[in-house]
Amino acid sequence: MKTAPLLRKYVTFPSLFLLTSLLSASTVGKIAGSVVDKANGEALVGANVMVTGTSLGGSADENGNYFIINVPPGRHSVSASYIGYESLTLEGINVIVDKTSRADF
Repeated sequence: MKTAPLLRKYVTFPSLFLLTSLLSASTVGKIAGSVVDKANGEALVGANVMVTGTSLGGSADENGNYFIINVPPGRHSVSASYIGYESLTLEGINVIVDKTSRADF
């Protein structure tokens, strides 16, 4: 019976594909936002933004926008700092798997 190996090949390959796609499902989220001067709304280019208690962070681009990827789900504190400005911490940023949470400073 030559159909058995052929049938096995067509059943095994999709099964492996499905299994690997399930294994690679994301288990992290993302935090994104902007850092601007409160008085005039100007972007604070290069401001550092960190998830408190982790090594996760990012810096603001020329428009003041930043993002931090691979953030574990749960509630986090996020801090922004910039030379010449007081550091600011936002508490309770809720990160959900495969979603982007906003944290604007």
